[in-house]
Amino acid sequence: MNIQDLIELSELAKSKGRCYPNKRDLYTELSLFNGRHFTGLMGPRGVGKTVLLQQLAASLPDAFYLSAD
Repeated sequence: MNIQDLIELSELAKSKGRCYPNKRDLYTELSLFNGRHFTGLMGPRGVGKTVLLQQLAASLPDAFYLSAD
C-alpha cells in the first residue's frame, strides 16, 4: 500500500463521517483540542467510536484518518 492509497482511504472515511448529521456525544469535547496530536478511543463494539473519529476528521481540514484494522 502506498501513500496515495492511504490518502484515498482517509478521504473515504471523511466522506462517511459527513453522512451522519447527528454528532456523537464526545464530538464537541474532542473538537476543542488544539495542536497536532493523535487521538485514540477505547470501548466496546458498536458504541460509535469509528463514526465519531470519522466525523471529527471530516470537520478538520488538516486531519488524516488512519484505521489500524
